[in-house]
Amino acid sequence: MCNIWQTEDAVDLDASLLEKLPASLKYVNLSGGEPFLRKDLPELVAAVNQASPRAEIIISTNALVSGKRIRETMASIRKKDDRIGLAISIDGMGETHDRIRGIPGAFDKAIDVIKGLREDGMTNLRIAFTVVDENVKDYYAVYRLSRELGIEFTSAIAQGSSHYFRNTRFSPVDADVLKDQLNQVASSELATAKPKRWARAYFNRGLYLFARGGGRPLSCRAADDFFFLSP
Repeated sequence: MCNIWQTEDAVDLDASLLEKLPASLKYVNLSGGEPFLRKDLPELVAAVNQASPRAEIIISTNALVSGKRIRETMASIRKKDDRIGLAISIDGMGETHDRIRGIPGAFDKAIDVIKGLREDGMTNLRIAFTVVDENVKDYYAVYRLSRELGIEFTSAIAQGSSHYFRNTRFSPVDADVLKDQLNQVASSELATAKPKRWARAYFNRGLYLFARGGGRPLSCRAADDFFFLSP
């Protein structure tokens, strides 16, 4: 779903540049590529902390590098800031995830990383599910998995971008299947006593409207409330 790895002129982001981020930032996601391929990831996080001390920092990972490396790196990072969160990409149950990622055993590896980090005392964890036509049928199952693991669940529809993701075409997500999956998640969220979970149900409705070509329920706030920064 993403061809960033095919970028021939890719450059790494120097930690000193992150020290120039605005102090007003409230949320920073360190994505990629794969952040844990950077040996200086703790230095990158420290630079964000210094520039934007109030920001919640989330690191996005596909969990394909050594689980030992991820756990040791997170232990080092959390010594300086235990607010740090981790989003682990899971794009379907079992073989579906492995097929999309192109790596046999990728699903089990991701689950092992999550369980290992929980053993290490980390609580700010979430599954990140990206919806494509191939995995839409697994949406509710992956949501249930997040509940079983006791971590958060986030999701998005796969996007095409010639200048960022280096891709432009996707098979349309089956809107009827997506609606059924989202309704199951929404019912579970609305059955709780937590307003934040109710908001998730509203967000899921927005995903469905967007997937069927009906636009967004809320106006886009890009460049006002958030931005993407490439290396």
